[in-house]
Parts: sequence; structure tokens; C-alpha cells
Amino acid sequence: LNERFSCSEHGHSSPGVLLAIAQKLIERAEKLLPEVRSVQDALQGAVLATDALEILGGRTPIVAVEALQLKHHFEVVAECQFTGVEHEIRLKERFSEIERDVKMISFWFGGRQQEVAALNAEMNILTDLVRVFRESAHFDEEQLCLQKVRKLHRRIWFRRNKRLAPIYPFRWYVEFLLGSVPRFIGAIVAWVLGLTLCYYATSSASLMGALKAAFISFVAIQPSDPDPNFAVTVLAMLSGVTHLGIFISHLYSLIARK
Repeated sequence: LNERFSCSEHGHSSPGVLLAIAQKLIERAEKLLPEVRSVQDALQGAVLATDALEILGGRTPIVAVEALQLKHHFEVVAECQFTGVEHEIRLKERFSEIERDVKMISFWFGGRQQEVAALNAEMNILTDLVRVFRESAHFDEEQLCLQKVRKLHRRIWFRRNKRLAPIYPFRWYVEFLLGSVPRFIGAIVAWVLGLTLCYYATSSASLMGALKAAFISFVAIQPSDPDPNFAVTVLAMLSGVTHLGIFISHLYSLIARK
């Protein structure tokens, strides 16, 4: 596949005959989508899509991306249906493979379109895998794909809205929090400890008094009595309502899926 992607002697698109063959293979694979009932059916679709991808060599990028999406769709369906597969499907290698192949295919787009085309193609493929994992009740894998999709969507958004660069760190931080529940809990603990230090450094409160004030302001969203520092209390309440609101919403979505 790599060798085919690097060939350019026939121009910027696949020869007509090869393109017609590839489109026919993709059409046959798409007809299998509603009829997949076993691992064998999924593997047949994956082979058809892979053959189409190799025939195209990436030189007809839109059709090649379609073939690549079908290939990974059928492969993941096969993994989910195979009774001997481990409960948690390893996705790191698949993510790397998708990113590599998409970059090779996007080489055939125009210069400035390459990066955006690659990001959009990768996001579309992963969004399709999210649906596959959701329908197969593989919720952990679904969450990993969603994390990757959010990251790609952020990168595309930033390229289109560079004037809004100052809010980019905040969007990144929210996505970082949504990465996992332990990470979110760790961030909340870090905020409480940080606010404790702020209270302790800017007021005459004892260390335990500062911890109490930080906890009440952040978790209960109200000032402690007595209030050691008004400015720190406002920061604690704003950050508390933001973090806890996102955390409860995220936790509810996870529980509802499972």
C-alpha cells in the first residue's frame, strides 16, 4: 500500500479501469453492511474494501477514504463479533494506522488542503467506529474514539477560527478533563489543594481553616463562614460550579450508556 501511495507516474488520479474496479468492490462491500451476521461476513467486507484501497493507491483520494472507512468498519465489526477476542479491544495501533493511511491519501489533495483533508477524513472514520462500538456495547472503546474525535474536531476548529486562539487552552482543558473519570477527580482535588494554598497565603486563616474554606467554596458553591478572602472565594465558586457541572453531566452520560 505504501509503495502504491508513493507512485505518481500515472498522474493525480487512478486510471479509469482501476477506478471502476475499485468502485465496484466498494459497492459490493457496502451491500454487505446491513447483512453482516458473522465474523466471516465482516471479513469478506474488509477484504473487498482493502482490495479497493490497494487498487486506488490513494490517487483518487475521496474514493480511497471511502474504502479506508469501510475497511476499518468491517474489521472492527469482526473484532466485536469474534467470541475469542479479549473484552477490551486495543485501539492504539488502529489509531496510528488510520492516521498514517489518511496522511498518505491526503498527499493527493492540493497543498493547503492536505492537513484539513486528513483531519476531516480521520474524524469521519473514527466517528463511524464510535457507532460500531456503541451498537456492540463496547463502551470503553467508544469513549476512546470519542476522545480522539474531540481532539481532531478541536484542531479543525482552531485552523478555521484562529482569531479565537485565546480560548483554545480552555477548550483543550475541558477535553483533557473528559479524557477519564480518574483524571477528572484528580483535577478537582488539585483545584481544592490549590485554592487552599491561595487562602492560606492571602489570609490569616490556619491551614485547616484554609482547606475548609476551599472545600466549602468549591464543592458547596458558597462562601465559608468566616470568609478568609473574597477574591479567592469568587474564583473557587466559579471554578467549582464549572467543574462539578461538567463532571456530573459526564458521569451521567457514562452511566446512561452502560
